[in-house]
Amino acid sequence: MYSYNTMSSSQPAKQERKRSSLFGPLVLIGVGIMLLLGNLDVLDLNFWQLLFRFWPIFLIGAGLDILLGRRANGGFLIVLLLLLGLIFGAIWLGYVETTTPFGVVHGEVVSQPLNGAARADVKIATSVSQMRLAAGEGLNDALLGGNVALHPNEELDRQFSVEAGTAQYTLQSSSRSLILPSFGRSNEGMWDLQLNRLVPTELTVSTGVGSAILDLQQLNLTGLQVDAGVGKVEITLPLAGNFEGEINGGVGGITIKVPDTMAVRIEASTGIGSINVDSSLLKDGNVYQSPSYETAANRVNLTVSGGIGAIAVEQVGLR
Repeated sequence: MYSYNTMSSSQPAKQERKRSSLFGPLVLIGVGIMLLLGNLDVLDLNFWQLLFRFWPIFLIGAGLDILLGRRANGGFLIVLLLLLGLIFGAIWLGYVETTTPFGVVHGEVVSQPLNGAARADVKIATSVSQMRLAAGEGLNDALLGGNVALHPNEELDRQFSVEAGTAQYTLQSSSRSLILPSFGRSNEGMWDLQLNRLVPTELTVSTGVGSAILDLQQLNLTGLQVDAGVGKVEITLPLAGNFEGEINGGVGGITIKVPDTMAVRIEASTGIGSINVDSSLLKDGNVYQSPSYETAANRVNLTVSGGIGAIAVEQVGLR
């Protein structure tokens, strides 16, 4: 008597193995590579700003992976090629947008008269925009001037008053709905502003999502606060003055340029990131100081708090 196993090798069980998703690992690898290249300055590209603007690509990729990627080898290859095309396209568009130089910004003209004020307290806050702020020539009796190119669903909020000779001015944007990626429309989301360089001003800037260049060399500052959001921020300090300031990092690198006409004292905490300070500054723990700070007529005392990204402090020769 012989018995036969009904599950013999001649009748193998056909069991289809479901392909595991590679979308998550690919995203993690891509994010890691981009962060590494950005930190090494191999790519002049703000990854966090790019991620914020092109986040719908992740939804598209996840949907394609569910629809095609787990079914067969051919489907996986199709999804991989489509994802690579989307990612490289987003990088290219983001590079074009974030490296587009400021030219003439066509948008809403901004102008605010002083109305007799002798001093000013100015607050500027963007949402999703690039910003350039500098001293203006020929503003005369105006506190601020410039152009703002808004996104289609953004609007400007301006508030102004004069109290005891001090102008209180706020310029900020608000969004009526979600701001979607502009996909190459680099004329949207640009602020090009000039402040009166003669008026003593306490300045507060919040950069939101977007890169910012704050050229404060010619300004007469009595105080400074910069709250960085998502994006690279470059700050050039005034040539002269005696004031205190605070710079709070967000997600992205911060570069602080110190003119050689200005002594500086910086108390820094890096957060998740690094700090690279010019060798001309003396180091004592987490404090960096110009050798002539204690006796200098022109000096600034800064508190710098890093977020996610590198902080660089550079001495700039402007004499």
